[in-house]
Formats: sequence, C-alpha cells, structure tokens
Amino acid sequence: AEEAADRGQLPRCAVPRAMGGKIRSSEEVAARKAKKEAKKAPKRPPIEAKGADVAPPPKKQRADGESAAGVGQPASLADRLNPNRECYDEALKARWKTLSKGGKHKLVDEDQDARAKAKLSTRRGVAPMGQYPFLPNPDDHCETSPQAYRDIAPFLELVAHKLGKAPNELQIYDPYYCAGSVKKHLCGVGFPRVYNECEDFYARLADDTIPEHDVIVSNPPYSEDTDGGTNHIARLLRFCINDGKPFLLNMPEYVTTA
Repeated sequence: AEEAADRGQLPRCAVPRAMGGKIRSSEEVAARKAKKEAKKAPKRPPIEAKGADVAPPPKKQRADGESAAGVGQPASLADRLNPNRECYDEALKARWKTLSKGGKHKLVDEDQDARAKAKLSTRRGVAPMGQYPFLPNPDDHCETSPQAYRDIAPFLELVAHKLGKAPNELQIYDPYYCAGSVKKHLCGVGFPRVYNECEDFYARLADDTIPEHDVIVSNPPYSEDTDGGTNHIARLLRFCINDGKPFLLNMPEYVTTA
C-alpha cells in the first residue's frame, strides 16, 4: 500500500495507520476536515429580513413640552424656539421677536431655573412634575428615610394594640404623595396597610372622600403658599385635629415654638 501510494496509484489517506486505524477515502477525509472547521467557526446571528415589508420600530412620542433630555424634563427655551423640534412653540417664537433685550434675558433666566429644579427633582427620585394631579414645588419633594419609619414603629405598634389590632391590620394614611416609597418603608417594618396615592389631598378633603384609616403618618410639604394663603403644615394640623385620629407628623423645628 505504501509503495502504491508512492507511485500515485492509491491516495495517501488510504494507507492503513500503524495502530490499525480505519482506511478512509479522500472524500471522507475532506468531509471530516470540513466538519471540524465548521465547529471552530463562530456562530453567526440569524439574518434579519430586510426590505419594504419590514416595518421600522415605532418612534417614541414625547409629551407636549417635554425635551429630548428625558421623561419629565421640561423642553429648553432653545428647543421651543426651534421649528425643527417636536416641542416648537410658534406663539413663543412670535413673542420672542417682540421682546426687548432685557425681556429675553429674563426669559432665559426663568428657563434655566425651571430646568435646574426639574433636574434636582429627578435626582431625588420623585415622579416627573407633569404626572402629578396638583402643582408640586420641587423643594418639597424629599422622600423620608427608612430609618425614620423604623423609629416610629413602636408608636404604631402601641396604636394598634390600643385599637385591638395586629400591626399588619393597622390602616395608615399619608395624605401627601412624593414618589411612593412610604408604602415600601412602612411595610418593611410590619405595617403593610398604607394608603399613599398620587392624588390631590385637598381635593379629597373638599369632597369629603378621605380614605378609611386608623392613624395618620406624614412628612408634609414645608413650602409656603406663593399667594399668601395658609401653608401645608397649618392645613394638615387643622385636618388632624378635626379628624380625631392619632397622628404622627414630621415637622420643622419652628412648629414647636409657634
């Protein structure tokens, strides 16, 4: 066989191996080699269909006045004045042309201030300002820490005991909504029945539709009414007194001396 292979009468692959290996034809050897090469080659991703029949993914629409910076961020003054932007404001563009230099500077300053407040609110983890059923003040939107709820757990357990309820049956009401962490934190210390929804507390109060509750727990907004009316703290205290239920409120220091 070796001599025949040397003379070219037999392919070299047909020569038996020294250990008695199987004799393979040149076609079998080529097929095995191709199979090994195929295993080594990296797998290619499936080919996607292309052409007019394939619809492009739908473009995400932004809400009126929302910028490309992200959900909840107000559109910049520059975007609102740019006809090529989705949030283009034609009326503002016309007004801009009639403004004095001082008027334009004032509008720019107001725009920068509004965007800075919106950015601060986003960092604090609160809902975008446009998603509230009331006009929020960004300075009020600070979530209460989990430690604060751990500190008041003994008080809430006492209230539950006085009412003849287990802690997990106690109905807690927080009238002021920020980002919704109240439920999570109170549930974490054994009080899962918490009502804190993204709604206007004062509208429910006016409609006499306050939800059923055993105790009020809240960290109310500290801001003053820009129109000079009664602030949130005074309105909440009045509600708590008339409500006649136990309450625990996180108040600013001046309340103790007022």
